[in-house]
This record gives sequence, structure tokens and C-alpha cells, in this order.
Amino acid sequence: MAKLVGRVIPGRGDGRFFMSMEGYQKQFEEKLHCRLFQGTFNLSCDPSLKKALIAALPPIEIRGFDNDGSFFGSAKVYCVTIKSMPCFIIVPAVNFHDESTLEIAAPFNLREKLGVKDGDELTVDA
Repeated sequence: MAKLVGRVIPGRGDGRFFMSMEGYQKQFEEKLHCRLFQGTFNLSCDPSLKKALIAALPPIEIRGFDNDGSFFGSAKVYCVTIKSMPCFIIVPAVNFHDESTLEIAAPFNLREKLGVKDGDELTVDA
């Protein structure tokens, strides 16, 4: 079983916009069997451990789509858990985060559900 330890960091707010789009939510329902919370949760971690964790998991492909003349890119999603709760690593094809940031989504607000704040340490299990 692969593990990764990271620290909670503030997000940029972009995840909320993209995660609210119906073109993504429909695919999450179809492929992940749930709607995801409209926002992501970010952890700062060792980039080599992030890469190793992702390489050990099968990707779920989320297709890009056109929305009123604007194209929104594809992403790969990976199933993981945090404190035994099902979560998903989101790796967008166009990513504005640096290599040390792990972007995570879940069917609920992770920050609230876990009761964590910036700087807290969490373990991601695969």
C-alpha cells in the first residue's frame, strides 16, 4: 500500500470554479459514482513521492469538453483515502500548481470534514 504525507495549504480558488462545471460533474457521476464537492483541497508534499504515488494508481480519464465556445481540458483522477474516507487526486492536463502540490477532491468538503487548518499534516493512502 502506497502512502504520502503532506501539509495542508491554502488553495487558489480555481478548483471551485472548475469543480462546479456540469461537464466535469456528469463525468464524475458516471465514472466515480458520485458528485464531487465544488472545490479542491491542497496538500504540499515531496514531488518525487507524489509522482510515485500517482504512478502506482490506475488513472480514470476525465474528458475535456466545450462549454459555450470555451474548451475546458481533460484531467486524470486517482482513487485514494484520507483517514479511511474516499477521496480523489485530481491531475488536470493544464495545471497551475507547482510539482509539490497535490490537489484532492471528495464528495464532501474535506477541510471541514477532517477539521484541519493550513499547516496540518495528513497522510494519503492508496
